[in-house]
Amino acid sequence: MTNSKLAQLPLSKHWLPIVVVSVLLTVVSGLVGTLDWVRNGEFGFDQFLNSTGNGLFDAVASAAGEVYSPKFAVILTLVIMAAIWLLKKSRLDALAFGAVIAAGWLPAEVFKIAFNEPRPDQSLLNHMVVQREVDAAFPSGHLCFAIAIGYGLFLLARNTRVERLVLVLWLISLPLMGWARMYVGVHYFNDLLGSLFSSITGLTLFALLWNSWLSGVLGKLRFFQSR
Repeated sequence: MTNSKLAQLPLSKHWLPIVVVSVLLTVVSGLVGTLDWVRNGEFGFDQFLNSTGNGLFDAVASAAGEVYSPKFAVILTLVIMAAIWLLKKSRLDALAFGAVIAAGWLPAEVFKIAFNEPRPDQSLLNHMVVQREVDAAFPSGHLCFAIAIGYGLFLLARNTRVERLVLVLWLISLPLMGWARMYVGVHYFNDLLGSLFSSITGLTLFALLWNSWLSGVLGKLRFFQSR
């Protein structure tokens, strides 16, 4: 495992309060979003963003939504995992990267089931940019994936010449994705807040599991010791 950069993941010693607070904030974000006056205000902001649109904005928002859609998100993750395996010769890092993406992304599905928040009514927008989405809105799976994949790439880039570049691009991608999802009218602002907190929850719990047990167990297997 000497060539592994992800044998141990960053984990705060205060992981328990971080998880508790993140879960509570996710729940609060979801509950606040059920208030009619909050939802109406948030949708008004969606309508404002949509009304400022043009062809370029439409193309950027549509592309962002498509690339980070579940179908392409899975493909992109698998491609990066294969590249890590082939280029870094580290099967453990390839698996860890994929698991980090899942840990940051999948908690959104749990909260989607729990809250089952309806999508904004896109027919009330100034113009339709993407097809109507009918699954639950809270939280945003697209933003959860953007958080997770950016974090995974940053972990790989640590202590390299591109570390700062990857960090900057990751931080830029998050508000861009948030804007794109509100611009096309498929999410409320509270959905985006919930995404941040649910991803923090998943990533923190996975880091605990990985560092304390899973990495050590897998690292002893011959398959993950191969280069």
